[in-house]
Amino acid sequence: MTTILCTLYNSLYLDKGLVLYDSLCKCSENFKLYVLCMDDKCYEVLTSLKQQYLFPIRLSEVEEYNKELLEAKQNRPFSEYCWTCTSALLLFILKNYEEPICTYVDADMYFYHDPQVLIDEMLDARKSVMMVPHRFTENNIHLSEKVGTYCIEFNTFRNDVNGLKVLNHWHSKCLECCSNLGDGIHWGDQK
Repeated sequence: MTTILCTLYNSLYLDKGLVLYDSLCKCSENFKLYVLCMDDKCYEVLTSLKQQYLFPIRLSEVEEYNKELLEAKQNRPFSEYCWTCTSALLLFILKNYEEPICTYVDADMYFYHDPQVLIDEMLDARKSVMMVPHRFTENNIHLSEKVGTYCIEFNTFRNDVNGLKVLNHWHSKCLECCSNLGDGIHWGDQK
């Protein structure tokens, strides 16, 4: 089975994104990494590398596909817009490329083992969504009130009714607000 992953970053994050890709090459035998390039320079660099398992996507492609995303771009800073794009990217890949499943990973992650092991656990349990909790310790559990229960670093969605229902709900909430103002209600794309 091909492990389908996606992430997003701009040219200032290329070093981290390429380390992520390299870690996957070392520990995964069969994967695709879709990268939403948040600026043209990032797209040009990734395209020029011609890596077998790396699939750069222009930001304009996702924005043309998702007009609500473009509207949100007008009323938030770049960092918040990147958070808004996380769920939009997953939807784009599942619908546009018709992938059966896709996992969003943060661009600054490094894998020491094939991530398919985690995805297989979800599939074996016949689930449509896997979300990773923060796993706060007793000393910092209070942070969940501020930043939410779940972390966005590794979340998987199946391209089925239940997976798309959860993903569309998350996406609609991200379009409403992706602020990290600490208002107790919102925290980027996590709460």
